[in-house]
Amino acid sequence: MNDSVDWNLLARYLAGEASQPEKETVEAWLQAAPAHLDLARELEKIWNAPEIDPGPVEVERLWLQTVEKAGIPLSSVPSRVDRESPVEPRIRRFRDLRFPPAFRFLPYAVAVLLFAIIPYFIWKAVRPAAEGIPADLRSLAVAHGQQADLTLSDGTRVRLDAGSTFQFPPDFKGRNREVYLSGEGYFEVQPAGGTSFIIHAHDAVIRVLGTRFNVRAWPRSRRVEVAVIQGSVSLSAARAEKAPGIHVSRGQLGVVSEGRPPMEPRAVETDRYLGWLKREAVFQDVPLGEILFQLERWCDVRFVLEDERIASERLTAYIENRPIDEILELISTLTDQDIERRGEVVTLRPRNR
Repeated sequence: MNDSVDWNLLARYLAGEASQPEKETVEAWLQAAPAHLDLARELEKIWNAPEIDPGPVEVERLWLQTVEKAGIPLSSVPSRVDRESPVEPRIRRFRDLRFPPAFRFLPYAVAVLLFAIIPYFIWKAVRPAAEGIPADLRSLAVAHGQQADLTLSDGTRVRLDAGSTFQFPPDFKGRNREVYLSGEGYFEVQPAGGTSFIIHAHDAVIRVLGTRFNVRAWPRSRRVEVAVIQGSVSLSAARAEKAPGIHVSRGQLGVVSEGRPPMEPRAVETDRYLGWLKREAVFQDVPLGEILFQLERWCDVRFVLEDERIASERLTAYIENRPIDEILELISTLTDQDIERRGEVVTLRPRNR
């Protein structure tokens, strides 16, 4: 396929109808460049498939861990396994890039839809050059279900979470050491003769000399979060160069939202921002959609919501490194949704339907 896209072949691959040689061709093309993976991930959202029921799991223990991690007294909450109805959620309209259910029964509808969105993907392909990203950088795209560790030429160590893309030079030259991140990464930056280490992450620029910190910069969240473990960093908005940046010290969190100057740093429990290194996460009063996005990357699955409004239901949950079926049963209990699964596709649907 080279750099061009065979839309019919890609459609058959996403529909699960490609032959083995065709699968190998597409998968080689996907690994050739981060932009190819981005394209496939965007298109995956329109596919659906039948599912099967998961087996019984140890959900009560996971629920109690969630309550404990959230700091809620155990005596004040009921068991979530045997309850008959869920706690009344706060619902707001969910907005996401999904197609109407009717399209899910038209596997080859993507071949038509692609012509409407080709300009978008062309923009994504040329975006690095438009944003001034050097063309000679190496690029690492981390597959779903995986993590990646690498050591840069200056000795800086980086760990990247599933679904992340990282661009870096083979050797640092000049006054600054500059890299580009989309996703989530943990950095242990080594001092190098006073030269700054600069991370470009969407709408944020992070400058350091030598320190340890975590950067969360997922495109869908439209914000960049920097949790400092040791030392300090300077955080500024990339599109507001004249606006003053902020100084984020050890034990603090700095945030830059899209199109806005950085917020004042605040003290946080930084361990919560490092849980992903052990495949653990504490979600406190966050939308279900955010939790599912994390699970999609970690467990290499894709969620389909029959009632998309539940994506805005806010939950508190502790997700640990457990088998996917146990985690899904916890999600089912917290949301009062039935869960069906076939392969990589997981469907949530309202109970008693």
